Amino acid sequence: MGGASSKKAEMASENPATSNENLESYKLRHPGTCSGMFWRKDPRPDASSRKQKGGEDWPRNGSILNGMVHEIGSTKWLCVDSWKQ
Repeated sequence: MGGASSKKAEMASENPATSNENLESYKLRHPGTCSGMFWRKDPRPDASSRKQKGGEDWPRNGSILNGMVHEIGSTKWLCVDSWKQ
């Protein structure tokens, strides 16, 4: 899950820009002086069966992230399928 906590989702807009089936688009808006968001490890129990995308190419502020939101416990996570810097 190349994603980040939606609790920290000042990273992602609360309102998706577009929708496509199950995927939604969010504009990255990390607060403060950070220039973007590092990829986080997939927090889902079966995460080891999924290959994580992204690697060193982390999204910068203003990037459009396309993916699905998952709620794990009381935290929302965006599972990013694709992104555009």
